[in-house]
Amino acid sequence: MIKHTVLNQNFPVFEFDLSEMIDTKDLANFIIEYKKNTPISRESSIRAWHSGFFIHKRTNKFEELISYIENCAHKAFLDLATDYDRPVDILNTKFKVLEAWLTVYHKFDYAEKHTHHPMSLSAVFYIDGDDSSPIVFGDYEIRPKTGKLLVFYGLLEHRVKPVLFNNKDRIAFVCNLYPFFDLTEITEIGKNVEHEKNYDKNIL
Repeated sequence: MIKHTVLNQNFPVFEFDLSEMIDTKDLANFIIEYKKNTPISRESSIRAWHSGFFIHKRTNKFEELISYIENCAHKAFLDLATDYDRPVDILNTKFKVLEAWLTVYHKFDYAEKHTHHPMSLSAVFYIDGDDSSPIVFGDYEIRPKTGKLLVFYGLLEHRVKPVLFNNKDRIAFVCNLYPFFDLTEITEIGKNVEHEKNYDKNIL
């Protein structure tokens, strides 16, 4: 059973430990090689190298990780729905990763303040870079730890502080999830995939 904790009640951020389930060294090696072959990074609020937003459509390398993330997202949603009396069929609501990308932060890299609207939940899984630059939610900071998964509201504003040392690359798998109890909604969002593929084809 995957245990989790709520790191902050004011803006729920859920932490899961997947260090014993996922081979992070294997993923880190894959990402480093991928980055060498794909040096171009698209523009966004992330001021660091990152892949295009549909990496999970380009390789099956992250299938196991995605399965765990979707399961953890459901657990987080159950807690959220119970705590806030959400009027939804929580037992039948599952989550699907619709967008996913890789990030590698070097010295002085950072991410500007942003949200992942309109996605319901977002997640970041730390593959390498223990105790590197933290992700910041309001005044609350969370430092990376290999194998740590964070799940949070897509509307929750956050940023990444500049990396001030580079003993190790800060490597993460980031994704957005959406509930698929409403197939119409997920189909509409999915229409963006083909448009993004044309943009991303040279950098994914």
